[in-house]
Amino acid sequence: MSGRFDAAQGASAFTLAAREFVLGTFPESVVNVGNMIFEPGAFNIVPERVTVDLEFRSETTSTLDALEAGLLERAAREAGRFGLQLDIQPVGNVPPAPMATTIQAALMQASQRFNLHSMKLPSGAGHDAQSLALVCPTGMIFVPSVGGISHSPREFTEWKDCVNGANVLLQTVVTLARQEERDDAELSQSPGSMPGEQSRPGETRNRASGGLLFPHVAASQHYQKDYF
Repeated sequence: MSGRFDAAQGASAFTLAAREFVLGTFPESVVNVGNMIFEPGAFNIVPERVTVDLEFRSETTSTLDALEAGLLERAAREAGRFGLQLDIQPVGNVPPAPMATTIQAALMQASQRFNLHSMKLPSGAGHDAQSLALVCPTGMIFVPSVGGISHSPREFTEWKDCVNGANVLLQTVVTLARQEERDDAELSQSPGSMPGEQSRPGETRNRASGGLLFPHVAASQHYQKDYF
């Protein structure tokens, strides 16, 4: 046993080290090893290569960079401990997606109007809002799931909470639309504006679209690591 160059040992040791590192140093971030491929993959043959699929997520680019450096350093350390070689291939990088503070304020105002408890939280999952945030103010409203369970067949939201979320969305859209009307009116009355002049479609769209309860969607990076 002591003379084996067992890629499974290095891959497994790194998985445990990654978890301890993130829990101890970046408790608000997450790391996940979602897949391992063992080669040749037989019961009675020591694995000569293991491909590890790694993902880690955080709220800011700076923390994501620090996570990356720490995780890659631990990958190299565990490879060396078991006499293995290490090949690292980045396969994806999703930057943070901050949400518009003006829309957050409108959502909080709508929640207060209906006497609903609300809070700002980062969303660790990926959403379409990540892509939309690159081109316009974009956001999300999340309603509570029973027991806090989500992304599961057991996920369930009470109908009253669905109704509350829909009402907050409606009130937020109305608030933003009225704000847009006021902005357009002020623009048309400003010195130098032509009669009937309106803001460009892009300006209108950027002021009025979307809604948000959470400040941003967390960033993520994906890697494949081969221990051999």
